[in-house]
Amino acid sequence: DCVFPEVRFLYLAKNQIGDAGAVAIARSGFPLTLRVLDLRENPISRTGAEPLAESLAGGPLTGLTLSAKPLGRRGVRRIGEILGQRVRFV
Repeated sequence: DCVFPEVRFLYLAKNQIGDAGAVAIARSGFPLTLRVLDLRENPISRTGAEPLAESLAGGPLTGLTLSAKPLGRRGVRRIGEILGQRVRFV
């Protein structure tokens, strides 16, 4: 269940959210409601981004923004495989 069922857009850029924070978002109810999630300029590596992307894949998400640098090439490729055109790397 989502604690905030009306939340559709979540802007969390530049908040020092790391892998543990990304996993916490993945385990929350947000993947059921979020359409846009902006996590740019946070140190999220593949360790946190992959479970997050997998949790968002089945929901109404239309856009996820992540920083590419902490993910590395393999991480960017993997997250792109999971979310396709719904993810943007900056």
